[in-house]
Amino acid sequence: MGDTSDRDNVGWVFDYSTINMCEQVSDAQAFETACYIAKEYGLLVGGSTG
Repeated sequence: MGDTSDRDNVGWVFDYSTINMCEQVSDAQAFETACYIAKEYGLLVGGSTG
C-alpha cells in the first residue's frame, strides 16, 4: 500500500471546492448538533457532521 493522504482516499467522492467555511467545535457540540439534525430533519448523521 502506497503513502496517501486522507484527501487522496476521499477525493474521488468529495468535492473540496464545495466547502464554504470550516469551524472547529467540541465533541459535545458536534453530537448535540447531530441529535438535533436527527430530531428535526430525520437524517442520521455522525458527530463529524456537527
